[in-house]
Amino acid sequence: MQIPISIEEIVKSFKHDKVIILLGPDIVINKNGDTLLNNLLKYLREQNFDKDIDLGRDNLFICDNKTKNRMYSFIEEYFQSNTQTSKIYEQLALIPCHLIVSITPDSLMKQAFEDCGIDHAFRYYVKNKPGKEVDVPTKEKPLLYNLFGSIEDQNSLVCNLDDLLQFLFSIIKEYELPINLRRSFDVANYFVFLGFNFNKWYLKLLLKLLNLTTDKFSMAAEYLLIDDDKLIRTYDIHYGVKIIETDIEKFVNDLYEKSRELYYLREKKEITQISIKEVAKDLMKQDKIKESIDIILEELESREKKDALDSDQKDMLDEIIGLSARYHRLERSSRKNTLSKDDVETTRNKLVEALKDIVDEISF
Repeated sequence: MQIPISIEEIVKSFKHDKVIILLGPDIVINKNGDTLLNNLLKYLREQNFDKDIDLGRDNLFICDNKTKNRMYSFIEEYFQSNTQTSKIYEQLALIPCHLIVSITPDSLMKQAFEDCGIDHAFRYYVKNKPGKEVDVPTKEKPLLYNLFGSIEDQNSLVCNLDDLLQFLFSIIKEYELPINLRRSFDVANYFVFLGFNFNKWYLKLLLKLLNLTTDKFSMAAEYLLIDDDKLIRTYDIHYGVKIIETDIEKFVNDLYEKSRELYYLREKKEITQISIKEVAKDLMKQDKIKESIDIILEELESREKKDALDSDQKDMLDEIIGLSARYHRLERSSRKNTLSKDDVETTRNKLVEALKDIVDEISF
């Protein structure tokens, strides 16, 4: 189908940060025509959740909150085992778009930015919490914003109807999206939707909240066009969204190639993996003791979640937790002046020596 806005027109608007790309749950399908979300449902049913859940028409799980909480570790495991990003995500990372917004909680787009070595900012919405402010997104440092939370934060996930209603009401009541994100929506002229199903009732409300009006140029690329001419006209007339049936991978590839031809592509950088040991040592040289402790603790806790700690690393985790607690107590005592300067210095030196011993034992 002929697209209503030319690829060339979109690419030229990247130059002025006037294009926003929005990612839906159906952006990637496998050879069997299944989406990541449908495969997640199959996986959860294999884990004996088959009687407790279903996938509703709105791509939300039909389940109670107790079941949702039980499912979290399985959902996290599923997304962690499906981190291999497809070509479409890599191309999107290299296209010079300043802002990408996703309504799925996965980290595939984030992983693509990291794999390509692209400096970027990642933020996500947490229900009933003020949105953390973000820097103005730019081509040089794009922003990836997950509207429906992050798989890395259970409290942020929007995955059943209760979550969705809570999310929508909180935005309606407080409109707590970061100011610079809202401003980006206000000044953008082009919105490109990839992998959305416009049968979902909440999308109209979401478009309204994001200030999508008929004076904007919006198009939605879908693998299969919805069989509802009235609905297609509604989105066109009231929101200016032209829904077209096309191969999304081909569309993104055309966007990628036209960016290369008319403008530029971000440079894919070779990632040099620096060991935690080297990072911790470097932080200690800068006298950043707390940061050194934190990075070791974060790595060990991450490995513990994946059940990937050997016996020595389990002991090390206990030691670094204890060291972190001692450091925080020392900081508190120092602030309250309950220790003399000499005592603070002596205690701090002991902590540094203990940290050096731990760093020397690190093998990662």
